[in-house]
Amino acid sequence: MPIDVRTKLDLVRSDPNFARTLTNAPEAEDEHLYKRLGQDYARYLEMRRDPHVRSVLNKRRQSILGRRILVESATKKLRDIGVKAAEEILTLLNYESICSALLNSGQLIGYSVLQLDWEDQDGFILPKTKFIPQNRFMFAYPELDNLDIPTATGESLDPETEIIMVGGYELRLLTKDNSIYGERCPRGRFLVYTFDADNTPWGLGLGYSVFPWWSIKREAMKSWLLHSDRFGSPPTIGTHPADISDDDPEMQGIIQRFERFLKSVSPNGWARLPEDFKLTLPEGASADPSVHERLIGTSDAQVSKAVLGEMQYSDKSSGSYAANVSQVEDRDANLTDADCNILDEQMK
Repeated sequence: MPIDVRTKLDLVRSDPNFARTLTNAPEAEDEHLYKRLGQDYARYLEMRRDPHVRSVLNKRRQSILGRRILVESATKKLRDIGVKAAEEILTLLNYESICSALLNSGQLIGYSVLQLDWEDQDGFILPKTKFIPQNRFMFAYPELDNLDIPTATGESLDPETEIIMVGGYELRLLTKDNSIYGERCPRGRFLVYTFDADNTPWGLGLGYSVFPWWSIKREAMKSWLLHSDRFGSPPTIGTHPADISDDDPEMQGIIQRFERFLKSVSPNGWARLPEDFKLTLPEGASADPSVHERLIGTSDAQVSKAVLGEMQYSDKSSGSYAANVSQVEDRDANLTDADCNILDEQMK
């Protein structure tokens, strides 16, 4: 029995993977983001609030943007004119800003897409970028013989040559009219960047490795703050005669005022007990705050290793400073070269 459109939409809202099932789309490599977090990109973006995560991600991205752009002419005859015009064009279209926008989300979630609107500017036809939320895009198995799939611009395009393909899959834009199967994206109207995409066009962003350690660090910080609060304001235990009942109308007002007093003294830890009850608060094994500090330090070191390829010298307990500096310079240069080569290839 075929499923009606309303039922399909309800299933898509309840199961983020259902749309990919309907379109026979490839499975995403980051199963944590797509299956456990329900494709909620905001959960990954939230990691940037952490100063260390933001710092290492910016370092990885800015190491690419800090490289000088070299313009080469295809022929000697047009070298002077071509290079000068190209440099002027790169300045007008804010090439570095485009690269930054792609890297900013692409390196974190695995891919990024920008819409391009072409306009005349100072005698040049230049693209003007427009950001579209990344969860509006999807990838589908190619149906090059199917001419009934609409396009994002409403044009009639040849699927063989005029639509965007990424890693052998069609790029689709999810719209209000086509919220399940999506619409094809014409070439020249969208710019796509994928990061660490070995098997599928979704890519595998750095968030896949960073998110678990960021979660551990966040919980360690919560425990540390709670421990500090307990240490500064220990739990308050109040007792009263055992013959006093909460059901006694005359005593209810007194009991409520007594509880408000206990809560004002220790808001996060208080109790009201009859005199015959006893409460023991043994000191936990994790009372030493250095446990939380070590957890946070370990998490930061692992985040650095995931993003930069190795933990920073400041995160290491021992080692030669000179040897570390040399290794870091070589590693950073190789990592940046590889990132630049991938970006250049895709920007073509």
